[in-house]
Amino acid sequence: MEKILIVRLSAIGDIILSTAILPGIRKLWPNAQIHWLTEDFGGELLRSNEHIDGLTVMPRRRWKGLIKERKYLTFLREITAMRRQVRAIGADVVIDAQGLMRSAFWATASGAKRRIGLRSHEGSQWLMHEVVRCEENPSGRMCNDYRALLEYLGLRDLPFSMSLRPTEQSRAKAEELIPEGSARPVFLFPFTTRPQKHWFADRWAALATRIVRELGREVWILGGPADQNAAKEIAENSGVSDKIRIVAGKESNLIDKMGLVERAAVSIGVDTGLSHMSLALGTPTVVMFGSTCVYTDTSPLPGII
Repeated sequence: MEKILIVRLSAIGDIILSTAILPGIRKLWPNAQIHWLTEDFGGELLRSNEHIDGLTVMPRRRWKGLIKERKYLTFLREITAMRRQVRAIGADVVIDAQGLMRSAFWATASGAKRRIGLRSHEGSQWLMHEVVRCEENPSGRMCNDYRALLEYLGLRDLPFSMSLRPTEQSRAKAEELIPEGSARPVFLFPFTTRPQKHWFADRWAALATRIVRELGREVWILGGPADQNAAKEIAENSGVSDKIRIVAGKESNLIDKMGLVERAAVSIGVDTGLSHMSLALGTPTVVMFGSTCVYTDTSPLPGII
């Protein structure tokens, strides 16, 4: 039985987009075991994916903590143990879907006899046996690079979609919060790690106000561990804070968010991981782009850009 290893370590939105290659890889290697190597957040996103037979999660947050605490020996020991774990997968083919030196390092560590890199650069191309070069994307086709990878592998007519699925537990939690038959809320995703993607906080507050007053819908603001205070500021400046719910902070996680986003009436966000999650789950989605690459073709998904 062949074993295929996909390496896509980060970031949240890119991992979600890269799941689009999974149905094609399953079609190309129907009897193979498909493994995925990722980091902490990727583990939350991919744990319930029906196409993945094995998931290996690198504890990047822990490793960063070890380096910060100058526990270098412990860090090196854990890196070595992870290399053995990746090698033990026994991959025949590895696909580096990130194309960076750090992802190529782990692709090489797998010992696979065939290493395929997507857009490999930073010198990582020299560690690959094959490199998929993508043409410019003037049409703004979403997931263009991953479609190019599937085409390179010989899959041109496969129906294309991202592959993301909430756990049954997260769906049950979402059902408790947003019962069937109730008015589904509008979700807002205002936060990213890059300021050039941001929209103004006062505009988010004004938008939340209009949604509540003109549409009669509750607004849920979703974010990550560091976004709770910014979300509270938007809610307080809206004038309708009693109709706004915040799902952010250290207690929130991506697994539960998947169940919630699946039940949204509509999602409105910037170019961030949660917007990609919403698209992948088939929720009607509006995405606002700043200076980053704009999608103008989200087919077959219901996106408004």
